[in-house]
Amino acid sequence: MTKRLLFIAHTDNLKGGGELSLVELIKSAKKRGYQPYAVAPGPGEFTEKLKQAGVSCTPVRYYYWGRPYSVPENTANLLAIKKISELVDELKIDCVVTNTLMIPWGALAASIANIPHIWITREFLTHHHGHLHNNYDFIGAYSNMVFANSRDNVDYLQKEIGMKNARQFYSYVDVVNLRLNKRQIKPRVIYIAARIHPDKDQLELAKALSILEKHYRLKIEAVFIGSYSEDDEYFQKLKSFIRQNNLGKRIKFTGFKPKPFELVGPNDIFVRSSKHESLGRAITEAMKLGLICVAADIESSKEAFRLGGGVLYKSGNPKGLANVLRRIIKNPQDFRELALQAKAKSLSNLSEENCHKPFFEGLEKVFGQKNPRRELQYIYPQFANIIKTLEGREALAAHYKSLAERRRQAIEDITNSKGWRAVLFVRRVLRR
Repeated sequence: MTKRLLFIAHTDNLKGGGELSLVELIKSAKKRGYQPYAVAPGPGEFTEKLKQAGVSCTPVRYYYWGRPYSVPENTANLLAIKKISELVDELKIDCVVTNTLMIPWGALAASIANIPHIWITREFLTHHHGHLHNNYDFIGAYSNMVFANSRDNVDYLQKEIGMKNARQFYSYVDVVNLRLNKRQIKPRVIYIAARIHPDKDQLELAKALSILEKHYRLKIEAVFIGSYSEDDEYFQKLKSFIRQNNLGKRIKFTGFKPKPFELVGPNDIFVRSSKHESLGRAITEAMKLGLICVAADIESSKEAFRLGGGVLYKSGNPKGLANVLRRIIKNPQDFRELALQAKAKSLSNLSEENCHKPFFEGLEKVFGQKNPRRELQYIYPQFANIIKTLEGREALAAHYKSLAERRRQAIEDITNSKGWRAVLFVRRVLRR
């Protein structure tokens, strides 16, 4: 009998690697004979992408945990638990899978339904000492199995946190439809991230480019791909450094690009200077596309290069990064040959089969298991009526909001009408 899976997404867009990796996992589940369904916090790119893959995705409004909520947000989160648990029952789901540690609502719904729950973490865990660190007990207790997307992360969960049900698999990155821009011949330095941020440390790369020019008389253009806000403090700090060191003509900011590698040429140098990051999607894509890759020697970069290949430098040392870039610029062919070897190695080690096999092996083991927090199914009916009341109030509030909007629109239509203008004109004439 076909096993049915319900995947819980943490966003409704495709801007981050976590969402894209979840899409690949869902497609892989379907290919392997499972019947996947999904829930997202709203309609959007994620829902459309799954629709193209023939997978149903239900929009249910909910928010991240770990911060103070407003009353409407709290209401939405409680209603989400109810709606997801009802969906589990309606679709006869065999296992709920939550993507990232940012949302607990699927875990709670699975416990109410007494079916297995798997939690996937894609965060850089050793850097999270806020709400995630405080919630590891909950995460472990409400999961039959917890999967981390890197060896470093699973070691942290098992050894530092003591999470005995933690396992590891790699996120699959499909590069079949990715193309480099062959018209871009001149080598440049490329940094790709979802956003400009202190954790990504784009400033370290800017410092290395300054050293490269001042100490070695080498000038090379750089492209920083990732979203930013002109008002952001870190972005202002980065721009100030670029301006003070006369790098403005050589460093270009593109903003967020859904297909960043379309801007990248085959001779470009991919650099990841992140201080804190899990085994990221961009570095995997760069290796699989055969780019020369350079990265700070954080654990996730070391792990990535063991699976493919690249050049490490000491994190926090822009001079070390400048030296690596100088060597590449002086001897590009030697490093290009290493990049081609890394491409072949990463395509093999990080194939869909090798990446996802551990996840589906773990999934098969949890089928039929009881939920470790199934006692919630007995207490849930006691407060289900409260949630139902909240649902009614939310519907009533939405109704009155709709009425108010229609009234506002009606007044606007009247005041913009020719008849109303005629009335105003007559009144002005009569007043004279």
